[in-house]
Amino acid sequence: MEFISVYLGILVIIFILIRLFHKPLATKHPAEVFVTSEAPKYQFTSKKQIMTRAEATFFEKLERVAGNRFYVLPQVHLSTFLNHAVKGQYYKAAFSTINGKSVDFLLVEKALTPIAAIELDDWSHKRSDRIERDERVAEILRGAGILLARFETPNVPDSEIVSTIYNLATATKHENL
Repeated sequence: MEFISVYLGILVIIFILIRLFHKPLATKHPAEVFVTSEAPKYQFTSKKQIMTRAEATFFEKLERVAGNRFYVLPQVHLSTFLNHAVKGQYYKAAFSTINGKSVDFLLVEKALTPIAAIELDDWSHKRSDRIERDERVAEILRGAGILLARFETPNVPDSEIVSTIYNLATATKHENL
């Protein structure tokens, strides 16, 4: 009987200590837990457009050419359509290679299967750092089996867009035979 009294006494003391020193994890509504009163480190504003005027013009042309058979997705990061977690390689290092890189447009089937990456090589593609980046992206896409179509101007005739992508696709099929 004495043993039970000591045991209960110890439990009561532990309970009292827990109540005295325990602080709840969150006293706020769960949605407010991550909200701080500190000023944000960076500030952002919304862009008026997500594309340059030339890209927007070319996008409209690509949409017209794609018709109802394909989607044209603008400003697509490589990590959106390339799998970097390939067996036998360090996936974090592979991801860092493509992180932050994008293509101007991605042509995909209605099932969202990538068909071709499309770049509009405007004035910004003439800079030496951009030329190196473009070469690296082309190499990455080639290794992944993704077609890359490049156009110098948005004023390309619709028929040239179709023939360029068609010629890339048929040339790739012949290489793989």
